[in-house]
Amino acid sequence: MARKKIKLALIANVTARNNTFNKRKKGIMKKMSELSTLCGVKACGIIYGTNGAQPEVWPSLLGAREVLNFFKSLPQMAKSKKMENHAEYLSQRIGKVRDQLRRLQKENRKKEMTMLMYECLKGKDLYDLTMLDITDLTNVIDENMKAINYRIEVLEQTPTQIGTSTTMAGAMSIENNKAVQVDMNGLQAQAWFVQGMNPNERMSCFDNKFVLPYLDNGAFTAPFFP
Repeated sequence: MARKKIKLALIANVTARNNTFNKRKKGIMKKMSELSTLCGVKACGIIYGTNGAQPEVWPSLLGAREVLNFFKSLPQMAKSKKMENHAEYLSQRIGKVRDQLRRLQKENRKKEMTMLMYECLKGKDLYDLTMLDITDLTNVIDENMKAINYRIEVLEQTPTQIGTSTTMAGAMSIENNKAVQVDMNGLQAQAWFVQGMNPNERMSCFDNKFVLPYLDNGAFTAPFFP
């Protein structure tokens, strides 16, 4: 079972905050000891508490001084190679949040334009739309048309593939023959429906492009909704 995500904020209760500090401090000291022992690296820890004047030092004051002196003796390039200050950390976090915000805005925009496309199929006009709305709506319609054309190609190729597989496999049982016949009848019915559409019945809001009718039962769903 996954651990519950903890909200990173100052604990208002003083007693709970002190208890959490002591618990987390012991955990950090333990992790540093494991890191130093298992990986054979030099490590030290200095933690200043809110109440105590002297900081908590691990493994000892002498050991911490040795690690700090070793770090100071390194060249400037080696010291700053993987160093990150508070400003850089916040800048990276802000950049990630902005990227996430842009992705969500793009997804919401696609969903909004998809709903507008369905409204156009029901008779909504485009007089109150801006040029940006029309451009985004056109992109959504193009993606839907590509998905529909790909589906039509699959439906047209499926009967041929079924016939080829049947010939290679040999004679089938009576039940399997009936199942294949029903499947092909359904595919032919769908192909007949697409071919039987009147090409003159086109929606003006789609720039005279052929668009399948919108059905509320989910027969033709937009590619943005899985």
